[in-house]
Amino acid sequence: MNEVDLHSHSSFSRCGIHTIIEILEESKRKGLKAQAITDHGPAKVDFIRSPFFTRLTQPVEGIILLKGMECNVMDMEGTIDLSSKFIRLCDVLLAGLHDNLRVDWSRAETTRALINTINNNPWLDVITHPLNHDFDVDLRRLAGVACETGIALEFNNSKIIYGSVSEEEQCDLIKICREEGCLVAVNTDAHTLNELGDTQAMNSLLEREGFPEERIVNRNYETLMEWLEKRRCFKLEA
Repeated sequence: MNEVDLHSHSSFSRCGIHTIIEILEESKRKGLKAQAITDHGPAKVDFIRSPFFTRLTQPVEGIILLKGMECNVMDMEGTIDLSSKFIRLCDVLLAGLHDNLRVDWSRAETTRALINTINNNPWLDVITHPLNHDFDVDLRRLAGVACETGIALEFNNSKIIYGSVSEEEQCDLIKICREEGCLVAVNTDAHTLNELGDTQAMNSLLEREGFPEERIVNRNYETLMEWLEKRRCFKLEA
């Protein structure tokens, strides 16, 4: 288990079924030091619950709440569905391809959209589930750009345990990220309490494939906070 999970969905996402407090309490019980709540952006949930960003302050003692959002890529130019007002209130910002995009892009077009998302959004920290059967991506090219910009690519445990991605496909991505030298975040993408903190399937693959532990940004709390601080300084200069 990693000490921090950077990707989870509460009842504020249409796909999540638990409250923020329930998620934090369960993550604390399982031994996590910090838990990011990253509900979907408004293209999937209609609107943003602003009090989460503006009023909620560390509601559960003994575990750090990291405020974030899993934004939706909106077009090939890499637009995301979150205004600067909320972007600056996020501790961590994620973005990925979702079913709000009803497009029939080629591999080159999908790859271009993700690369533009990285290049045009300096506040972005993580690209979620780059392995996605609904969108064909040149993963090696994406990993190269991620390495150049310091963005982390997500290794998504839920995709493995629910069979959305095969172990062979994930191992291919692990190999690409290892060879390209990019950073990764190992996340649960939890929608239920039992999924929180469970990265065993992904960690087993990483160990088997010999992925360098020092390139996992959320392997422990101290490493993550150091990385986020570096990201913050970079964002302020951008």
